[in-house]
Amino acid sequence: MKLKVGGQYLSKRGDVWVCYKVDYSNPDHFQAFCIRPSDNRNEYFYVDGRYDEKGLREHCLVKEL
Repeated sequence: MKLKVGGQYLSKRGDVWVCYKVDYSNPDHFQAFCIRPSDNRNEYFYVDGRYDEKGLREHCLVKEL
């Protein structure tokens, strides 16, 4: 999976996140900035949907909606 601007994604715990910006300026750590519409929480993810390095946390994104 590769996050893209405007994409909606489901997290491990069932929350929906919307990607609003992708930053490719650092090739070692591309970042996708997302918002959770239910409470306007902003977070950044790896471009492949991981929230943390090993993809273990509940915020990791598992599929595109």
